Parts: sequence; structure tokens; C-alpha cells
Amino acid sequence: MKRIGIAVIVVSVLLCQLVFAGTIDLIGRAGLYSPPGGSGQSYAIYGVAAEQEIAPHLYLRGLVETSTYSVAGNSYSYTPVTLDLIYAHSISLLNVYGGAGVSYNTTTGGGSTSQTSGGELVAGVSTNLMGLLFAGVEGRYIIPDLSNTSRGASAVNCYIGGDISQRIHF
Repeated sequence: MKRIGIAVIVVSVLLCQLVFAGTIDLIGRAGLYSPPGGSGQSYAIYGVAAEQEIAPHLYLRGLVETSTYSVAGNSYSYTPVTLDLIYAHSISLLNVYGGAGVSYNTTTGGGSTSQTSGGELVAGVSTNLMGLLFAGVEGRYIIPDLSNTSRGASAVNCYIGGDISQRIHF
């Protein structure tokens, strides 16, 4: 099932590339994840994202991340595959943005694996470093399981990315 979720995100981003034929941003991400039910302790989370502008100020982003954490002495591995819709606005040298998304999550621990549908709220700021490179910081409120919305999590990520431009003419 995890492969299907990843494939859906990849195909969605590639279809946007074909439809909107412009610049796609590839982004490496690392940060801290505070899992639901945890004691407030944060764990490393890292992954990759691809982002495409679909209208002025409006972006579609596919994101795959992973984190390993412990709650009550049990070790878990958490892998969300997320599709976000983001509104961005430039203010001087900064790009401020916010959005929301849906996710397909796989959590493994204690000899079992669970898959859930989730959601998230996103807010962040980024800036151009030089030419095609950019960097930023982002905060997210994550609901890993929409059937239990009282158990939220959070993540703070730093990232660096670059633009890849490909024009497709028919």
C-alpha cells in the first residue's frame, strides 16, 4: 500500500508538470517531529518533496518523509505521503506561505503495521539563496489519522531546494 501512495504522489506531480509545463521545485527536507501520544519529545524527520505552481500564487506539493520515534517504550516508524495545496505570497526577499493537505500514512511498530488517512495544516517562509536555489523553514500541524482527530502531531522542518525547468510543447 505504501508503494501505491508514493506512486499516486509521483504521478500527480508529473501530471502537473505535463499540464502546466513549467518549473518544478525539488526539495530536500529535515526537521523535528513530535508524535501523537508522545511526551513532547521530538524526533528527526526527513524526506523529499516536489512542488509545481498551478496558478499564480498557488502550488501543488507532493511530499514523502520518514521518522523513527518511541512512545511508552515502544519504537515506531512513521512514513507519511502527503499532497498539499499551498498559497504563497512574496514580501520583499521572503516568500510567505500557508496551506493544507491530505496524507496516506504508514506506521510500523510492535510487530504490526497500520495505514491511515490524515491531514495537515502548513505555514512557512522561504528565500532565494542564489539563482535557482532556495531555503526555508516550515511548521506543520499533522493529524495522522482522520478517524481520531483528537490525536495531533507537529513537525518543524528546514529545507533547501532547487528549480528544474522543462518546457513541453505539443
